[in-house]
Amino acid sequence: MDVRFADSVLIMGSNMAECHPVSFRFVMQAKLNGAKVIHADPRFTRTSAMADVYAPLRAGTDIVFLGGLIRYVLEEQRYFKEYVSTYTNAATLVTEEFQHRRSRGSLLRLRRRTKRVRPEELAVRYRAGRATW
Repeated sequence: MDVRFADSVLIMGSNMAECHPVSFRFVMQAKLNGAKVIHADPRFTRTSAMADVYAPLRAGTDIVFLGGLIRYVLEEQRYFKEYVSTYTNAATLVTEEFQHRRSRGSLLRLRRRTKRVRPEELAVRYRAGRATW
């Protein structure tokens, strides 16, 4: 598995060490290679004991935790831009200048008669077939 090559591993809501020992072996290989293992779960389990960071979440707060994690990664730019723009759906990124029209509920403005998108009003900038950053 590619998990063994990860820089960090987040395990959420699972006692992976006991319930999925074969997969957890790759997490431990990543840890030996210098990866940080983070376990977020309300219960302290064997996985928590093996992790570098244990985040004891209260039940129902996992979405807030993930939202904060995503915000940190985006604001601090702690992701691989080349990988994201090449191998993911980053081409759907919305430009900063775009204003959402709440009254219509659409991301793109359509011409009323032809029902086509105006190229100058696209919410995404493309260059050489990829979204620009």
